[in-house]
Amino acid sequence: MVVDVEGALLRSSSSRSLFPYFMLVAVEAGSFLRGLLLLLLYPVISLLAGAGGGDVAVRAMAAVAFCGLRESRFRAGRAVLPRWLLDDVGKEAVDAIVTLTRRRSSPAATATVVWASSMPRVMVEPFLSEYMAAAEGGGEVVVAAREMKVVWGFYTGVMEDGGEVAAASPEVRRAMEGVDDVVGFSGGSMDLLRSPLVSFCKEVYVVSHEEKSKWRPLPRRREYPRPLRRVAEALGYDSTMLTRKDKTVLCDV
Repeated sequence: MVVDVEGALLRSSSSRSLFPYFMLVAVEAGSFLRGLLLLLLYPVISLLAGAGGGDVAVRAMAAVAFCGLRESRFRAGRAVLPRWLLDDVGKEAVDAIVTLTRRRSSPAATATVVWASSMPRVMVEPFLSEYMAAAEGGGEVVVAAREMKVVWGFYTGVMEDGGEVAAASPEVRRAMEGVDDVVGFSGGSMDLLRSPLVSFCKEVYVVSHEEKSKWRPLPRRREYPRPLRRVAEALGYDSTMLTRKDKTVLCDV
């Protein structure tokens, strides 16, 4: 199964809606001045995203947030950021993924899900590998996302070109090898349909903007379906309700 993270997992999917995640990286891993610079550039980023330059907007945010950061000191991707991403996951999206993976896999086997994202791999991989593996029944997690280029241990702020690199990675090809009934799950952005990953898919389910606008956030721990209880327990969801809108989140972690 191939899932478009921004289009078919997160409730907000536009390039502009990804801004808080890059702001977190800029402030948490960088500095207040870096975050201020990204904030000042938001009108330009918003215009780029609105004019159809979503990938350009993502590249611009990544350049400001990552340029000059020491790779070994980047901790936001493994600490606060996964919690923010989980807060934006749609319950209906998880239900659909669980249903599709069960339908496509045999009872004795676990499903492999390839998660495609326009964000840098370093931002989404910890969230997907640690938390969303529970949603797919503990199967293998494969992330198809572009790397941030590193020189002498520092991020340059430059992302790899195009989705072809991510789609051609050894782990993606290994996951798709010998599988002839791969299904894709995308959103109204149609990013997955323009990706080389769609060539692996036998069929693709697309969620419309109208359907997605009705998605609800994940329920609290007591109401979680069994595959997601591990997610809630890992985050301590009963007592720690961190969201992207928390003004004190950077001080709490």
